[in-house]
Amino acid sequence: MTSLAIFLSMRAIGAFFLSTVLVAGVSIFISSCNDVSIPVASEVGTYDATTSGKGATLLSGDNDIYPNVVPALIDDQVYGVDYQYGSRNPSSTILFAAIHGGNIEEGTTEIASNCAGGNSSTPQHDFYSFDGIKPANNNLYDNDSLHVTATHFNENSGITRINNATKAIVLHGARNPTSSEKSAEGFGTNTKIIFVGGKDEALKSAVKAKLEEYFPQALVIIPTNQSSSYLKGYLGTSSSNFCNRTVSGKGVQLEMTWDFRKTLFTGGQLSTPAQRASQTWEMVKLAVALREAVE
Repeated sequence: MTSLAIFLSMRAIGAFFLSTVLVAGVSIFISSCNDVSIPVASEVGTYDATTSGKGATLLSGDNDIYPNVVPALIDDQVYGVDYQYGSRNPSSTILFAAIHGGNIEEGTTEIASNCAGGNSSTPQHDFYSFDGIKPANNNLYDNDSLHVTATHFNENSGITRINNATKAIVLHGARNPTSSEKSAEGFGTNTKIIFVGGKDEALKSAVKAKLEEYFPQALVIIPTNQSSSYLKGYLGTSSSNFCNRTVSGKGVQLEMTWDFRKTLFTGGQLSTPAQRASQTWEMVKLAVALREAVE
Protein backbone atom coordinates (compact mmCIF):
# COMPACT_ATOMS: atom_id res chain seq x y z
CA MET A 1 0.00 0.00 0.00
CA THR A 2 1.37 3.41 -0.95
CA SER A 3 1.72 6.26 1.50
CA LEU A 4 -1.10 8.07 -0.32
CA ALA A 5 -3.42 5.14 0.27
CA ILE A 6 -2.27 4.96 3.89
CA PHE A 7 -2.98 8.65 4.25
CA LEU A 8 -6.49 8.28 2.87
CA SER A 9 -7.14 5.36 5.20
CA MET A 10 -5.94 7.42 8.14
CA ARG A 11 -8.32 10.20 7.16
CA ALA A 12 -11.18 7.76 6.89
CA ILE A 13 -10.73 6.40 10.41
CA GLY A 14 -9.91 9.75 11.95
CA ALA A 15 -6.33 8.82 12.77
CA PHE A 16 -4.73 11.88 11.29
CA PHE A 17 -1.53 12.22 13.29
CA LEU A 18 1.07 13.48 10.82
CA SER A 19 3.45 14.46 13.57
CA THR A 20 3.86 10.83 14.52
CA VAL A 21 4.54 9.57 11.00
CA LEU A 22 8.14 9.10 9.97
CA VAL A 23 8.94 10.51 6.56
CA ALA A 24 11.99 8.30 6.23
CA GLY A 25 11.25 5.29 4.11
CA VAL A 26 7.90 6.59 2.90
CA SER A 27 7.24 5.33 -0.61
CA ILE A 28 5.37 7.79 -2.81
CA PHE A 29 4.71 7.99 -6.50
CA ILE A 30 7.83 8.83 -8.45
CA SER A 31 6.96 10.83 -11.50
CA SER A 32 7.22 9.05 -14.80
CA CYS A 33 5.80 9.79 -18.20
CA ASN A 34 4.32 6.46 -19.15
CA ASP A 35 3.05 6.07 -22.68
CA VAL A 36 5.39 8.87 -23.73
CA SER A 37 4.31 10.49 -26.96
CA ILE A 38 6.59 11.49 -29.81
CA PRO A 39 6.06 14.33 -32.24
CA VAL A 40 3.79 13.39 -35.12
CA ALA A 41 3.84 14.55 -38.70
CA SER A 42 1.19 17.21 -38.09
CA GLU A 43 3.53 18.89 -35.60
CA VAL A 44 6.38 19.40 -38.05
CA GLY A 45 6.35 23.06 -39.02
CA THR A 46 8.50 25.47 -40.97
CA TYR A 47 9.42 27.95 -38.24
CA ASP A 48 12.62 29.80 -39.10
CA ALA A 49 14.59 31.19 -36.14
CA THR A 50 15.53 34.79 -36.77
CA THR A 51 18.77 34.71 -34.83
CA SER A 52 21.90 32.76 -35.58
CA GLY A 53 22.13 29.31 -34.10
CA LYS A 54 19.42 27.90 -31.85
CA GLY A 55 16.56 30.10 -30.73
CA ALA A 56 14.32 32.85 -31.96
CA THR A 57 13.55 36.49 -31.36
CA LEU A 58 12.55 37.32 -27.80
CA LEU A 59 8.83 38.03 -27.74
CA SER A 60 7.95 41.42 -26.35
CA GLY A 61 5.88 41.19 -23.16
CA ASP A 62 6.04 37.43 -22.65
CA ASN A 63 9.77 37.03 -22.03
CA ASP A 64 9.54 33.77 -23.97
CA ILE A 65 11.87 32.84 -26.79
CA TYR A 66 9.23 30.86 -28.66
CA PRO A 67 5.76 32.13 -29.63
CA ASN A 68 4.34 28.60 -29.42
CA VAL A 69 5.33 24.96 -29.09
CA VAL A 70 4.14 24.00 -32.57
CA PRO A 71 5.85 24.73 -34.84
CA ALA A 72 8.34 27.16 -33.27
CA LEU A 73 9.85 25.22 -30.38
CA ILE A 74 9.73 21.76 -31.92
CA ASP A 75 11.44 22.99 -35.09
CA ASP A 76 14.27 24.48 -33.07
CA GLN A 77 14.80 21.91 -30.30
CA VAL A 78 15.36 18.15 -30.30
CA TYR A 79 12.75 15.79 -28.86
CA GLY A 80 14.29 13.40 -26.34
CA VAL A 81 17.38 15.60 -25.95
CA ASP A 82 16.02 19.05 -25.12
CA TYR A 83 12.41 18.30 -24.26
CA GLN A 84 9.87 15.53 -23.95
CA TYR A 85 6.18 15.18 -23.15
CA GLY A 86 4.15 12.33 -21.79
CA SER A 87 0.80 11.37 -20.38
CA ARG A 88 -1.23 8.53 -18.94
CA ASN A 89 -4.83 7.47 -18.38
CA PRO A 90 -6.66 9.39 -21.09
CA SER A 91 -9.96 7.79 -20.01
CA SER A 92 -10.22 10.07 -16.95
CA THR A 93 -11.90 13.46 -17.30
CA ILE A 94 -10.02 14.99 -14.35
CA LEU A 95 -6.64 16.29 -15.47
CA PHE A 96 -3.53 17.22 -13.50
CA ALA A 97 -0.95 18.80 -15.79
CA ALA A 98 2.42 20.55 -15.83
CA ILE A 99 3.10 22.41 -19.07
CA HIS A 100 6.41 23.80 -17.75
CA GLY A 101 7.61 20.54 -16.26
CA GLY A 102 10.93 18.81 -15.85
CA ASN A 103 13.69 21.37 -15.41
CA ILE A 104 11.64 24.36 -16.59
CA GLU A 105 9.62 24.98 -13.41
CA GLU A 106 11.15 22.36 -11.15
CA GLY A 107 8.88 20.08 -9.18
CA THR A 108 5.71 20.68 -11.16
CA THR A 109 5.87 17.39 -13.07
CA GLU A 110 6.28 15.43 -9.84
CA ILE A 111 3.40 17.30 -8.20
CA ALA A 112 1.07 16.66 -11.14
CA SER A 113 2.05 13.00 -11.23
CA ASN A 114 1.47 12.50 -7.51
CA CYS A 115 -1.90 14.22 -7.71
CA ALA A 116 -3.00 12.14 -10.68
CA GLY A 117 -2.02 8.91 -8.95
CA GLY A 118 -1.75 5.85 -11.02
CA ASN A 119 -1.37 2.53 -9.26
CA SER A 120 -3.69 -0.14 -7.95
CA SER A 121 -4.09 1.51 -4.56
CA THR A 122 -5.59 4.80 -5.74
CA PRO A 123 -7.92 5.93 -8.51
CA GLN A 124 -6.04 7.30 -11.45
CA HIS A 125 -6.72 10.63 -13.03
CA ASP A 126 -5.37 11.98 -16.29
CA PHE A 127 -1.79 13.25 -16.23
CA TYR A 128 0.15 15.31 -18.75
CA SER A 129 3.56 16.95 -18.57
CA PHE A 130 5.76 18.85 -21.00
CA ASP A 131 9.32 18.62 -19.68
CA GLY A 132 12.56 20.45 -20.22
CA ILE A 133 15.34 17.86 -20.08
CA LYS A 134 18.37 19.82 -21.22
CA PRO A 135 21.61 18.83 -19.49
CA ALA A 136 23.49 21.38 -17.46
CA ASN A 137 25.98 23.65 -19.24
CA ASN A 138 24.59 23.05 -22.72
CA ASN A 139 24.99 25.63 -25.46
CA LEU A 140 21.41 25.49 -26.77
CA TYR A 141 19.97 27.86 -24.19
CA ASP A 142 18.93 26.49 -20.81
CA ASN A 143 15.64 24.86 -19.85
CA ASP A 144 14.05 28.26 -19.24
CA SER A 145 14.15 28.77 -23.00
CA LEU A 146 11.53 26.02 -23.31
CA HIS A 147 8.96 28.05 -21.39
CA VAL A 148 5.97 28.85 -23.61
CA THR A 149 3.41 30.92 -21.75
CA ALA A 150 0.13 29.20 -20.92
CA THR A 151 -1.90 31.27 -23.37
CA HIS A 152 0.39 30.22 -26.25
CA PHE A 153 0.97 26.58 -25.27
CA ASN A 154 -0.27 24.37 -28.12
CA GLU A 155 1.47 20.98 -28.04
CA ASN A 156 -1.06 18.69 -29.71
CA SER A 157 -1.42 15.87 -27.20
CA GLY A 158 -1.60 18.33 -24.30
CA ILE A 159 -4.36 20.28 -26.02
CA THR A 160 -6.25 17.04 -26.63
CA ARG A 161 -6.03 16.19 -22.92
CA ILE A 162 -7.22 19.56 -21.68
CA ASN A 163 -10.01 19.69 -24.29
CA ASN A 164 -11.33 16.35 -23.00
CA ALA A 165 -11.17 17.31 -19.31
CA THR A 166 -14.22 18.28 -17.29
CA LYS A 167 -11.99 19.52 -14.44
CA ALA A 168 -8.35 20.52 -14.57
CA ILE A 169 -5.64 21.67 -12.19
CA VAL A 170 -2.48 22.86 -13.92
CA LEU A 171 0.65 23.14 -11.77
CA HIS A 172 3.14 25.99 -12.22
CA GLY A 173 6.22 27.23 -10.45
CA ALA A 174 6.53 30.87 -9.37
CA ARG A 175 9.52 32.82 -8.14
CA ASN A 176 9.66 34.00 -4.54
CA PRO A 177 8.36 37.56 -4.11
CA THR A 178 10.92 40.31 -3.75
CA SER A 179 11.28 42.25 -0.50
CA SER A 180 9.33 45.17 -1.96
CA GLU A 181 6.56 42.86 -3.18
CA LYS A 182 6.29 41.20 0.22
CA SER A 183 6.06 44.58 1.88
CA ALA A 184 3.50 45.95 -0.56
CA GLU A 185 1.27 42.86 -0.36
CA GLY A 186 1.56 42.41 3.41
CA PHE A 187 3.13 38.97 3.14
CA GLY A 188 5.47 39.61 6.05
CA THR A 189 8.40 37.22 5.90
CA ASN A 190 6.41 34.34 4.45
CA THR A 191 7.64 33.17 1.06
CA LYS A 192 5.69 29.89 1.01
CA ILE A 193 2.88 31.11 -1.23
CA ILE A 194 0.38 29.48 -3.57
CA PHE A 195 -1.52 31.64 -6.05
CA VAL A 196 -4.80 30.04 -7.18
CA GLY A 197 -5.91 31.25 -10.61
CA GLY A 198 -8.15 30.21 -13.48
CA LYS A 199 -11.80 30.64 -14.44
CA ASP A 200 -13.34 27.82 -12.36
CA GLU A 201 -14.50 29.86 -9.37
CA ALA A 202 -16.04 26.94 -7.49
CA LEU A 203 -12.97 24.75 -7.87
CA LYS A 204 -10.67 27.65 -6.92
CA SER A 205 -12.59 28.09 -3.67
CA ALA A 206 -12.45 24.36 -2.94
CA VAL A 207 -8.73 24.23 -3.67
CA LYS A 208 -8.03 27.23 -1.46
CA ALA A 209 -9.98 25.71 1.43
CA LYS A 210 -8.15 22.39 1.19
CA LEU A 211 -4.73 24.01 0.85
CA GLU A 212 -5.38 26.14 3.92
CA GLU A 213 -6.51 23.05 5.81
CA TYR A 214 -3.40 21.03 4.98
CA PHE A 215 -0.86 23.86 4.80
CA PRO A 216 -1.73 26.43 7.46
CA GLN A 217 1.84 27.73 7.32
CA ALA A 218 1.46 28.78 3.67
CA LEU A 219 -0.24 31.81 2.17
CA VAL A 220 -2.98 30.78 -0.28
CA ILE A 221 -4.17 33.67 -2.44
CA ILE A 222 -6.86 33.96 -5.10
CA PRO A 223 -6.05 37.09 -7.13
CA THR A 224 -8.93 39.20 -8.43
CA ASN A 225 -9.35 41.97 -10.96
CA GLN A 226 -9.07 44.39 -8.05
CA SER A 227 -5.71 42.99 -6.99
CA SER A 228 -2.37 44.73 -7.45
CA SER A 229 -0.59 44.44 -10.78
CA TYR A 230 1.77 41.93 -9.14
CA LEU A 231 -1.07 39.62 -8.09
CA LYS A 232 -2.92 40.10 -11.38
CA GLY A 233 0.00 38.32 -13.01
CA TYR A 234 -1.38 35.15 -11.45
CA LEU A 235 -5.04 35.58 -12.47
CA GLY A 236 -5.01 32.91 -15.19
CA THR A 237 -8.45 33.94 -16.41
CA SER A 238 -7.77 34.29 -20.13
CA SER A 239 -9.94 31.93 -22.16
CA SER A 240 -6.83 30.94 -24.11
CA ASN A 241 -4.96 29.95 -20.93
CA PHE A 242 -4.21 26.22 -21.07
CA CYS A 243 -6.06 25.56 -17.80
CA ASN A 244 -9.29 27.07 -19.17
CA ARG A 245 -9.46 25.02 -22.36
CA THR A 246 -11.57 22.30 -20.76
CA VAL A 247 -14.99 21.05 -21.83
CA SER A 248 -16.60 23.78 -19.72
CA GLY A 249 -14.09 26.47 -20.68
CA LYS A 250 -12.79 26.86 -17.14
CA GLY A 251 -10.11 25.34 -14.94
CA VAL A 252 -7.58 26.12 -12.21
CA GLN A 253 -3.89 26.89 -12.23
CA LEU A 254 -1.66 26.86 -9.17
CA GLU A 255 1.46 29.03 -9.10
CA MET A 256 3.66 27.78 -6.26
CA THR A 257 6.70 29.72 -5.09
CA TRP A 258 10.14 28.18 -4.97
CA ASP A 259 10.16 28.13 -1.17
CA PHE A 260 6.84 26.28 -1.06
CA ARG A 261 8.00 23.73 -3.61
CA LYS A 262 11.20 23.15 -1.62
CA THR A 263 9.14 21.74 1.26
CA LEU A 264 7.95 18.90 -0.99
CA PHE A 265 11.41 17.46 -1.58
CA THR A 266 13.95 15.97 0.79
CA GLY A 267 16.38 18.56 2.08
CA GLY A 268 14.64 21.22 -0.01
CA GLN A 269 16.53 19.98 -3.07
CA LEU A 270 14.69 19.99 -6.39
CA SER A 271 17.13 21.21 -9.02
CA THR A 272 17.72 17.81 -10.65
CA PRO A 273 15.54 14.78 -11.46
CA ALA A 274 17.56 12.69 -8.99
CA GLN A 275 16.88 15.17 -6.20
CA ARG A 276 13.19 15.36 -7.07
CA ALA A 277 12.88 11.57 -6.81
CA SER A 278 13.18 11.93 -3.02
CA GLN A 279 10.01 13.53 -1.74
CA THR A 280 8.64 14.44 1.68
CA TRP A 281 5.38 13.84 3.49
CA GLU A 282 4.37 17.35 2.42
CA MET A 283 4.08 16.02 -1.15
CA VAL A 284 1.62 13.39 0.04
CA LYS A 285 -0.41 16.05 1.84
CA LEU A 286 -0.51 18.21 -1.30
CA ALA A 287 -1.69 15.32 -3.46
CA VAL A 288 -4.44 14.46 -0.98
CA ALA A 289 -5.53 18.09 -0.62
CA LEU A 290 -5.90 18.64 -4.36
CA ARG A 291 -7.59 15.30 -4.96
CA GLU A 292 -10.10 16.03 -2.21
CA ALA A 293 -10.79 19.43 -3.77
CA VAL A 294 -11.37 18.13 -7.28
CA GLU A 295 -13.11 14.79 -6.70
